[in-house]
Amino acid sequence: MTKVVDGVCVGIEEAPQTLTGVPLNLDQIPHAELPHATRAVSVERPHGGDTTVNNRTVLQQHVDFFDQNKDGRIFPRDTYLGFRRMGFNIFISAYAVFVIHGTLAYPTHESWIPDPRLPIITRNIHRCHHGSDSMIYDKEGRFMPEKFEEPFAKYDKENKGGLSLRDILQLWNHNRDAYDIFGWSANFLEWMALYLAAVDEKAVSALPLIPDHAQSSKASERLRSAQGTVSKESIRGQYDGTLFYQLARKQEAKKAAGKRDIKDKRT
Repeated sequence: MTKVVDGVCVGIEEAPQTLTGVPLNLDQIPHAELPHATRAVSVERPHGGDTTVNNRTVLQQHVDFFDQNKDGRIFPRDTYLGFRRMGFNIFISAYAVFVIHGTLAYPTHESWIPDPRLPIITRNIHRCHHGSDSMIYDKEGRFMPEKFEEPFAKYDKENKGGLSLRDILQLWNHNRDAYDIFGWSANFLEWMALYLAAVDEKAVSALPLIPDHAQSSKASERLRSAQGTVSKESIRGQYDGTLFYQLARKQEAKKAAGKRDIKDKRT
């Protein structure tokens, strides 16, 4: 048995791993086979997000959220405050600083002499590309649309429109390169941070209602798997950094609502 898409053999029975996970509808993305320097695009968002910075690579946009004063340098304090703004607690935020700046700051420096302040130089962020990832960023920090669509074709078998924790763990396990302990760890922490920040426990409510008489084991499985899902749009927004701003605004709204509640109770 072979699998053919548009006249091209993309899978063979002798290598069963090739029979699944082929992205479809890539024709909806202009030049999906090419790296996109400034836009994180998808089948649903063929022209990227609502805002695009045309003089920054997608990977640079990914980290710009943490560079609050836009001086091209991200210090440990910036990273800590950025994680706090997104809603992470003190311990996770501090751990993120330790891991990110302890491992990724030095490769971005202009000099062989380490800067003890451990800044990350954003124009050199492409030097932090590590192994055991999904290759959605290329080594120049550009976005690869085909690679972005691939995990959803492989692991979103229920068509949830996102990835569950189980899907993410399968993806992480599949991407592990031999003996690449740093890459394994970095990729795991990145996905877990995204899951904690953007998981939608109410994703099930967005699915079409299924009448009682139509309930089946397959439908029930689809409903169950939708719970605890990170949406595809949230994952796309993580790559160009727009998700981080959304999470920060959400936290600001929560704090403002909490202050109003306290004020109302006092009055």
